[in-house]
Amino acid sequence: MANREALSELIYSNGKTYSSCAKELNMSANTFTKIMNGNRKLHEDEIDTLIDFLNITNNDVKVSIFLH
Repeated sequence: MANREALSELIYSNGKTYSSCAKELNMSANTFTKIMNGNRKLHEDEIDTLIDFLNITNNDVKVSIFLH
């Protein structure tokens, strides 16, 4: 389960939106909102896509967000 609060902060601090993340993940905004509300888990390939899209290079940040 992703640390949704930390992920949300990172999305907005990078000037992104839930909608832009959804588009990058090839999913609907509704599906991404379900992820952020804890109603759906991220799949491994989706995590990899978000890491690239949000330019997360620090391994500690990756762990704290996606292996929480």
